[in-house]
Amino acid sequence: MIEGEGSFFITQNGNSLGVCLSFALTYAQLSLMYAIKNFLDSYSIEDNYLKNSPDYLEIISKRSSISVGKPSTKNAKPCVIIQINQVNFLVEKIIPFLSELKFVSKKYKDFLD
Repeated sequence: MIEGEGSFFITQNGNSLGVCLSFALTYAQLSLMYAIKNFLDSYSIEDNYLKNSPDYLEIISKRSSISVGKPSTKNAKPCVIIQINQVNFLVEKIIPFLSELKFVSKKYKDFLD
């Protein structure tokens, strides 16, 4: 899914730059997208201090966000978008995970860049 529907991009908020991994599916896939968000939020949590923190659920829930996008055209369907904005999580977990996958489209070359 990431290969077909995913994109890395740079964000800007005022003078601050950030990175984001985003992917989208149609609104009909909302329950799947929530399952993916829950997986991402809990993926590879090895920090015992974090696991025992009373703020654990709040901290991991900020790893990704989910939103519903309006149709871009009259005939388009609403979409569900997941975004991952935590730089450390992207660099330490997601990029190594993606590096182990075999891509079959030209996005592999984009990913290497």
